[in-house]
Amino acid sequence: MSGTYGELLRIKHYREQLATQALRREQQCFDQQARIVRQVRDEAQSSHAHRLHEEQRRFEDIRDRLVSIETIEDMNRHVARLREQEALLNQRVLDEEKQLQRARQALDAARERQAASVRECEKFAQFVAVQRAIEEGEQMRREEQELEEIASAVHQMRREWT
Repeated sequence: MSGTYGELLRIKHYREQLATQALRREQQCFDQQARIVRQVRDEAQSSHAHRLHEEQRRFEDIRDRLVSIETIEDMNRHVARLREQEALLNQRVLDEEKQLQRARQALDAARERQAASVRECEKFAQFVAVQRAIEEGEQMRREEQELEEIASAVHQMRREWT
């Protein structure tokens, strides 16, 4: 019976190792996604600052000057393209943040699975220890009983010989 417990305990330890490896993988995915979010946010902030600077520069270029409507329209088109690029980057930030949230949920789930695996392994190890103690106690009781039977038989044989 004890061999079966040992085998089951090895299986539970193996499952715990798998859960720990899965947790590490999810942590790496989360960390990678967090880096991507920071990078895209930085890119969006740079784009925003560039757009503001470019709008201001172009406005300063034409301010207090007589310019054609075509020049103003060119400036507006350029600013519109910059705003469109900025909007796309802002949408990418939102998309990457959603991915980060999913990665966080997967990480939390992996943590829960790993913790449950550790608890299960510990509980089973305690159970095995209790079972082994019971088996050892029963073995000792049987051995004592055998010794008593032998002692009783020896005592009876001595009485018969005397």
